[in-house]
Amino acid sequence: GKKITTKLSRKKAFTEDRSKHWKLKKFAIPNAKVGSVIEYKYTLNSPFLSNLPTWYFQSPIPVIWSECRTEIPEYFDYKRVFGGYISSAISEETNTLRSIIFISGGTNIDQNGRPTPVSHSDNSVKYTATINRWVFKDVPAFRNEKFITTASDYYAKVEFELLSVSFPRSATKTYTSTWDEIGRGLMETDRFGTAIDRKSITKKLADPIIAANVPDAQKVSMAYKSLKKHIKWNGEYGYYIENTLRSAFNEQIGNVAEVNLALVNLLKGVGLVSYPVLLSTRRHGRLNTYYPRRSDFNYVIAAAVIEGKIILLDAIADFLLPGQLPFRCMNDKGLIVKDNSTMWVDLRTNEQSYTNNMAMISLTSDGTLSGMLMNKYRGENARMLRHKINRDGKEKYMENTKKEQDDWEIEEIHINNELDPSKTLAEKIQISEFNNIDTEAEIIYLPVVINNQITENPFESETRKYPVNFGIPKLQKIMVNYKIPDNYKAEELPENALITLPNKAAVFSFRAQVTGGSLQILSQLKINKPIFTAEEYKLLREFYTHVIEKLNEQVVLKRI
Repeated sequence: GKKITTKLSRKKAFTEDRSKHWKLKKFAIPNAKVGSVIEYKYTLNSPFLSNLPTWYFQSPIPVIWSECRTEIPEYFDYKRVFGGYISSAISEETNTLRSIIFISGGTNIDQNGRPTPVSHSDNSVKYTATINRWVFKDVPAFRNEKFITTASDYYAKVEFELLSVSFPRSATKTYTSTWDEIGRGLMETDRFGTAIDRKSITKKLADPIIAANVPDAQKVSMAYKSLKKHIKWNGEYGYYIENTLRSAFNEQIGNVAEVNLALVNLLKGVGLVSYPVLLSTRRHGRLNTYYPRRSDFNYVIAAAVIEGKIILLDAIADFLLPGQLPFRCMNDKGLIVKDNSTMWVDLRTNEQSYTNNMAMISLTSDGTLSGMLMNKYRGENARMLRHKINRDGKEKYMENTKKEQDDWEIEEIHINNELDPSKTLAEKIQISEFNNIDTEAEIIYLPVVINNQITENPFESETRKYPVNFGIPKLQKIMVNYKIPDNYKAEELPENALITLPNKAAVFSFRAQVTGGSLQILSQLKINKPIFTAEEYKLLREFYTHVIEKLNEQVVLKRI
């Protein structure tokens, strides 16, 4: 077809403030249609030599050709770190001779205010530049599939880190640092480390805990509850104190750093060993523990040491106990920062995200079906549901449940322990009629699961080039008990099944049996391994296919 070029008007470009430190440039493309080629370029001038921008070869849309070229003078030494799961089509490196001219001179203003020329000179300096060129061709669009951290962790990309600068007749300046050096630098600043040792800041919370004279583990719990009640989170992430820790504490509101560093301060104030722990949230991306970079962090939590055991705490998260972290923080490792050293701590948990669904259903001789659902939750599933109930309000939550389950005639809903994370969250739903089950026919088809939450395979793609990251182990138990009258009999039952992945990384069991006048169906899905590699993806996908097929089977009842 005919090529039509449409230029972008300056009026179609907009600048948006994204945060205190970043602005976003947006532009609206005129006459954009399917098949349009969008071409734009920009120049980024920056005095920050250490922040050479990351180049992304992959994006949410297909890329025919992505090329990155760098020309770096010999005085600068950068480390290149490649990411993603796609290889380059072209990778070249050449050296070339360049020169730069320094011009000195100009004009001065004499004592009478008149400009006077001064001598100037041109000085040409030759240097060698290293030119790198990387090309990625026909790069598929990145699909933001389920069970990943953040998309940028998986994009094909190249990152740059300034290692050193070495000019002629000057000493080499090293920019790389160790994690210990990063830690020491943070501990020496008022915006992080020095504030946590000023015990007077949280003294009014510390004094009652000290006076209680309780064991250390109880001190942790008391300090955690007291701090959470005193200071609220303002919704902002970060590991730096914005103003001062004292002002945030007195005003009773602060960012992540101000809340959790106040907790470290309080734990120290009651006589405990406590440290800040730096981390990167799942949405921020994975940490590369081999390349020390302060910019990789966006969050800080607290750690208390009790009898040699490290207890992690996040005071901005609701419905958690000491030692539990919200899902956003479960991103491999965190960096414990001490005065003169650092150490890595595992942020992952062995605590299962647990759900137990029990249904007691009765079928009367005239074909009426009614029953009670009893759901129990622990771990991350309980925290998420508590957050939802607290956000919407208990009455609104129950009203929404009735709307969502419009196939049921729900008489009442009872919820227990919705505010207490130390107890199992329990939910009871009384149902007078199941409108989605036809009980008037001679043959009745009963589902093996009431309220099936796994209706489709979460792994749509046949192949996957990056890991599946569940984040935490999962356990779901389902029991359905049908009370069957004498004028019905089970004509057909699903077969029992046991599906297991190698090393019991995932296990699914299913059993159906008739005992007297009861039909009992038990199923259990257990994900023991939080991360599956790309090589394991095919088996995992097949596993879920079999699980879904089994949970969609039915029991055949016949009227006699």
